[in-house]
Amino acid sequence: MPALKALALATAGLGLAATANAAGDFAFDYHYSQEDVATPEGAKIVLSELETQIEDECRFSRITDRLAFARQMTQRCVEDSLDNAVSQIDVPHLDAAFEDWKENRV
Repeated sequence: MPALKALALATAGLGLAATANAAGDFAFDYHYSQEDVATPEGAKIVLSELETQIEDECRFSRITDRLAFARQMTQRCVEDSLDNAVSQIDVPHLDAAFEDWKENRV
């Protein structure tokens, strides 16, 4: 059985300077193995799982009730947090999957 690695991601000061506190601070643990990110397909799965978990955290951590602004803050929080997570994992296939994700983000 492959050894699992844990990614403890803490985010702070996400978003635009004027709205950084709206995103809130959060931390979570994410477990993955080297085998999970050893292929482009596996890296895409890890990225998708990270995105889902980060989006949930961003959505529940922000402090705003204006819907359009809330969506924008959640999106910015997800992008910044994913960038941080992918940088910490530092695996070429995951880096490539993240670059594709950024290019295809609407």
